[in-house]
Formats: sequence, C-alpha cells, structure tokens
Amino acid sequence: MNHWIPFPESEVDAKDAYKSHFMVDFLSGRGRPARDSITISAGEPPTPPDSSLLQGDLFVAETSSNSSTFQPFTFSIAASRVMDAGRVLWRYYHAQPSALPDASFYDIRAHFQGFKPNGHMNPDSSDAEYTRLIRDLREAMKALASKIAPKVREHGFLR
Repeated sequence: MNHWIPFPESEVDAKDAYKSHFMVDFLSGRGRPARDSITISAGEPPTPPDSSLLQGDLFVAETSSNSSTFQPFTFSIAASRVMDAGRVLWRYYHAQPSALPDASFYDIRAHFQGFKPNGHMNPDSSDAEYTRLIRDLREAMKALASKIAPKVREHGFLR
C-alpha cells in the first residue's frame, strides 16, 4: 500500500479511491497537532516550537491562538511549485487507461519510462508530454533543494 500520495483523488482525477489517505490527511492538518501547541519530551520541561523552523523554504508559519485545532500546511512559494508540478504529473498519469489509483512517483516513472532488459529503469520516455512534465517537476525540485541545502547544517541535521 502506498501511503505517500500527497494529492486527493479529486485533484488528480483518480479513477478509484486510494487505499491510504495518510499523506493527504497529514498535509491537510488532520492527524497532527496545531503548530502552536507545545512539545513535551520525556524528562524535559515543555517547550514551545521553534518558529524559525516553521518559516522559510518549505512552510510558511501560521498563527493560531487555539492549540486544539488542526491546521493545514501552508507551503512556501518554492514548495508550492513542486506540489503544483507534481499534481499536473499525477493528473496526466491518471488520464492513462492503465493508471493505478495508488501509484507512487516511482510507479508513474516506471509506467512512462519502462525498464531495460537488466531491470534498471530507462532514463527517458518516448511520451513527449510526460517528458515535459517530469522536467518541470525536476526543475521545481532542484530549485527547492537549492533553498533547503544550506540549512541542513545550519539547523543541525548534518554536522
């Protein structure tokens, strides 16, 4: 089961319902606490979230005085471009007669690119529209990555 589909069926014209709505629910704010709720770690006093981590390259911080509500993510401009390009690609895939409702990004690429005799995925596709859409998505992902990369060390993910 693919749990990592970020778009609701209605946004991509999926022919059938997904088996999992985990990612759609997560991004829409269902199933996670509001951003202004406190974080409690075992053995440590409660601390408010670091608002600097909520702003910038991936998400735009939201303010709310009610910590019992759930809030959807508000993506930055660069992250929105990735989501928009991905949505168009998913929609194109779901327009194909043999589209699977629970297709992952890998499944979509495999559908259009196929495989070599040795089992490795082909690097490109003969479908011109897919080629344009995957190029647009990769360009948006590269632009987002260039904004995120400098902050990986700054925020302590790598030392």
